[in-house]
Amino acid sequence: MKRQSKSLILNSPYAEPQEYWRYDRERREFSRERGRRQAGYLQATPQSKDFDDPGVFVPIPLANEIRKRVGRWRAAGYPGVSGMTRRLLAYWSEREAEDMRFFFCQLEAAETLIWLTEGLQLARAGLGKRGANQKQEERGQARRKERPGLYR
Repeated sequence: MKRQSKSLILNSPYAEPQEYWRYDRERREFSRERGRRQAGYLQATPQSKDFDDPGVFVPIPLANEIRKRVGRWRAAGYPGVSGMTRRLLAYWSEREAEDMRFFFCQLEAAETLIWLTEGLQLARAGLGKRGANQKQEERGQARRKERPGLYR
């Protein structure tokens, strides 16, 4: 017997996600997983004619790496930011009034922009370089060769 969930919503919008729903294409079932879902997108399955085929999940390595680095930067207390930025980050993240409070994704987007502009340069080293994303690039090239009509 399958375990039923009382709610499809697993996380608070105000905290970093701790669980997510993972889809198993073979069994056509969802399972509840611990952790945070990777950043990525669904790519249509070229051979499929099924209306309910969700496609293939393709992760975005650069976004996932930035997400990890911003998380470490947050945990370290935002080293490298100006005093004003530090006060703004504290104000945005510590407010309890839910009608004025940022959702986690909104705060993380602001943190990411600040990390890219004010964060320590050393923390951004190697980001987006060919070597850092070489495996993803090679997989993309292989997919384009396998399915030439799908990529334009």
